[in-house]
Amino acid sequence: MSDCLNNIRRKNFQRLAAEEADLERLARKLGYSPHYLAALRAGRKAMTARAARRIEARLRLPGYWLDEPHTDHALDPSRPVHRLRMQTAIEGLHELMDRGLELSLTEYLKALSAIYLASLTHPTADFISLDPRLSPVG
Repeated sequence: MSDCLNNIRRKNFQRLAAEEADLERLARKLGYSPHYLAALRAGRKAMTARAARRIEARLRLPGYWLDEPHTDHALDPSRPVHRLRMQTAIEGLHELMDRGLELSLTEYLKALSAIYLASLTHPTADFISLDPRLSPVG
């Protein structure tokens, strides 16, 4: 494998690992050890084509996504990671609404946006339970 392709895969994997934040959870998702993923992230091990395809499949990324340079840092809601976070935020809000939380459309959209944006910087936090404005009406 060329050094160029290895560098592209490593940089893309670093971005994915940064989004996940918890390397152990990512390792469980991917079926690899945290030690192996840390070595991939640090560039101590080269990512094989087989490993790249497995990671893409497990994270529901398009085929060969890891092989293409991705220099944009803008949020892309079409990416699987962002779709999953948005889906999780929607499901959480709907669960609270089922338990009696009443929101206007504007409040709903603001809450959804806030939860989604917060999940980008703190992907493991439970923002719905931490924000008193989002607790069920009692």
